[in-house]
Amino acid sequence: MEGGVFLAASCAAGFACAFSAGCALCADMARVYAAVVAQEELSDDARSFGVGGIIESMARYYARNGVPACSAAARAMVRASRFRRLFDDAAGIMRRRGWDATGESVASLVSFATCCSFVVTLVTSRTLIAACLVPLCVVSAAVVAVSQVKAKEQDLLRDQVPDALRCMEACLHAGLSLPQAFAEVASEARDPLKELFLQVTRDIDLGFSVQDALSRFRRNAGLDELKFVAMALDVQYACGGSATPVLRSALRSLSAGVDLRRSLRVQTAQARLSAQVVSVMPVFLPAILSLVSPGFLEPFFESSYGMAMLCAALCMQVAGVVIVRRMLDVGI
Repeated sequence: MEGGVFLAASCAAGFACAFSAGCALCADMARVYAAVVAQEELSDDARSFGVGGIIESMARYYARNGVPACSAAARAMVRASRFRRLFDDAAGIMRRRGWDATGESVASLVSFATCCSFVVTLVTSRTLIAACLVPLCVVSAAVVAVSQVKAKEQDLLRDQVPDALRCMEACLHAGLSLPQAFAEVASEARDPLKELFLQVTRDIDLGFSVQDALSRFRRNAGLDELKFVAMALDVQYACGGSATPVLRSALRSLSAGVDLRRSLRVQTAQARLSAQVVSVMPVFLPAILSLVSPGFLEPFFESSYGMAMLCAALCMQVAGVVIVRRMLDVGI
């Protein structure tokens, strides 16, 4: 009886929150739709006008500005440094793919997706456990996807650094200045390294000094290798002299580091995949079981022994994930 009353109260509270958020979202979508249609009608490119163009424009709007109904939750989440780094990484991935986004807008989209998955699961399965586990699965999948994409981009960026340093060394040996060398590397490199070197050229063209441009390059590099190169070039440029020996020494060190990272990545591939599967299965498996059999996990919440078992399992799972991550975190 008490469980039924608790479930009914939870459902009523969930539906009330969903109704208020849905009304605000519908009103905001109506304003965005009117603005997008007006912009499309004024645009000279008639091909962009249509259902597909309107949907894409609305999606870009929400990626850039976020969902206003979830802005308070987004601001609360980005206050935590760990969450802020994760949302900033996701926003950077979206920007590199042509979608203008910020960390706060991504946080609002994640909050909106979590609320929608909670309401949809609660309506379809009529079980509070599944409604709580499915949003957790959505967030876990998003975190894993962002982590994998960031790791791939960093590996690709790290593989491009030795060729960029060889090109810069050749430019400086030919008599070009340091800003000219950065411009030449930016014209020859590929993304994502191209954008980093191109940003230095833009900063110098906008009037920044070479030291300020290198400082911004060091902050935006995202790799310790590039930060070391930027710091060495900054010191060498301020003190004078040839930067070729610095680049040659950095090239030897980075080439050895890249080869070692490739070897470690191959040798730990199976262990990393196993760690990812073991980390996500305790979240996805109870969610699927709750959807297939709504009362499967209810005995754990009906007694203190069941709650103690769940807490112990959760603690052991977190400890196992932390231990595996530290074992696979090999510093170079």
